[in-house]
Amino acid sequence: VLLVIKHHAQEQVYEIYRAADICMVTSLHDGMNLVAKEFVAARDDEQGVLLLSTFAGASRELLEALIVNPYDTAMMSEA
Repeated sequence: VLLVIKHHAQEQVYEIYRAADICMVTSLHDGMNLVAKEFVAARDDEQGVLLLSTFAGASRELLEALIVNPYDTAMMSEA
């Protein structure tokens, strides 16, 4: 896990997405999660796994993601 608290240029964000094996978006409520969509867009190599909360708005569009319930820890660990 890498936490960097500062502004990130767009290209830096894409580099981080491309280096990541997994993107885990465990929102309990949101409209349209752009992090999930940015991760998919940055991964033009079609590698990496997106774990996406069933409560995230993007879960209705990103059907190839592993859709998980963030309240269900067993489901999260199995994904």
